[in-house]
Amino acid sequence: MHARLCAEKDVMETRHVVCAVIEHDQRILAAKRLEPVNGKYWEFPGGKVEENEDATQALVREISEELDITLESVWPLEKTRVTLPDGAIELEAFGTHLPQGQTPKLHVHSEFMWVSYDQLFDVDWLDADAAIMQAVAMSWGDLFYGSRGC
Repeated sequence: MHARLCAEKDVMETRHVVCAVIEHDQRILAAKRLEPVNGKYWEFPGGKVEENEDATQALVREISEELDITLESVWPLEKTRVTLPDGAIELEAFGTHLPQGQTPKLHVHSEFMWVSYDQLFDVDWLDADAAIMQAVAMSWGDLFYGSRGC
């Protein structure tokens, strides 16, 4: 019985979360949470992968719910794992461009801003998002302006 409870606890402790690194006019979108996590607010928008969803389906759903944006094309960017006091988050980031004619509308954030490459390290990112941001910074040009186009 104890082994089963420990195994269930281990499974429950890791949350699979997705986020979108949305590019527009050579900047990426950062969203400010309504409530801080460890005193930090800024993140890439996204959320939890639900049962019977793959990561891409979850991303499309979350971005639609949070920003009223219908993503047209996404590609995998980076995965990171962050251990928190109440468990772990496995964060999977996807790159995308802001679809033409669409504007973010806030439903679960207090504000958003467009961040240029030069400003990436000036934003007080949540810990998991900071790891994604560093990966984005290292390959900025290839991620958004190489084979993906502008």
